[in-house]
Amino acid sequence: MHYLFLDLLYLGIPVLLSFTGKAPLFRKWKFLLPAVVVTAVLFFITDAAIASTGALEVNSNKVAPFRIAGLPLEHLLGFLAIAYAGPFIYHTLNHLIERDYIYFHHELISSALSVLFMVLGIYQLDKAFTGVAFLGLGLFLAFQMIVLKPRYMSRFYFATPVILIVLIPFYLFLTGTFTDQLILWHDEDQTLSIRLWTAPLEAIVYGWFVVLVSVTGYEWLKMRAGDWE
Repeated sequence: MHYLFLDLLYLGIPVLLSFTGKAPLFRKWKFLLPAVVVTAVLFFITDAAIASTGALEVNSNKVAPFRIAGLPLEHLLGFLAIAYAGPFIYHTLNHLIERDYIYFHHELISSALSVLFMVLGIYQLDKAFTGVAFLGLGLFLAFQMIVLKPRYMSRFYFATPVILIVLIPFYLFLTGTFTDQLILWHDEDQTLSIRLWTAPLEAIVYGWFVVLVSVTGYEWLKMRAGDWE
């Protein structure tokens, strides 16, 4: 499967579905789209830095020749797709299931995850991909709790299983589980060597991190505008 086709599939379906349902997401695009674009650009720049160390490579047979900072345009589109698809799932579940089942536990979950990922990230800081994914996520969760004090994280954690069900096949396709050639390659020495089929654990954590940042930006922009729906 070509990288571009995968990107368009993961971006196109949620965009089309954004015009359906009792609370169509397109009505919130003025908050979501800036968050999606900023998130995608930030993670693309981070990946470009990781790729410059040799820890990440893209199969040139599966991408167009046009590149930005050494990475194909499809890689940026991939981040845009993930940064949109994740909040779409989050938004949809919020309106399908109105009860907040884990509201009183979200701070404990965030605290535990923050400490876990910071410790793992610091311990594995010599591994470029592991250090960036784990330490970055741990610090961001700490920033959320201390500075932003979000009230929506219980809903985000509730949506996480569905988000992961969608994310995991994306990374399995990229790393060659369903294809004769992998699209994305990670240096084994720069990861924990723990894989779900062909996808490194770090890739899945990194994708979830992308979604978290996008949702955070979306909710922050809504809050600033006084939109509590």
